[in-house]
Amino acid sequence: MNTANYIHKSHRRSDQIACHDFVLQQDSVALHRAQIVKNHFRRKEISVLEQSGIPTAGKDNLTQFMDLRTCILMEWESIEQKLIQKLVMDSLPKRMLQVIEKRDGPTHY
Repeated sequence: MNTANYIHKSHRRSDQIACHDFVLQQDSVALHRAQIVKNHFRRKEISVLEQSGIPTAGKDNLTQFMDLRTCILMEWESIEQKLIQKLVMDSLPKRMLQVIEKRDGPTHY
């Protein structure tokens, strides 16, 4: 998606957004930070949350990711093998059979 497409899609809803007490929150991708996009929202009087409080790629973000990864791995390793066996090896065939029987429709699981 490019800025023109993004502005076009947001323009369709901008009248609905502008008439409410509303603050638009976006992530920090380049498309959202483009000056033309900021100007569009300013013209439409749509409040946008400033990007300064949203983390971007960098050392702090990498540190947070590594901390999260470490925590996830520790939790994963603490799961007993018997539980994994029960959940995956014993339950999975039953789940797969039900999906086949329901022809990809909703299942009990």
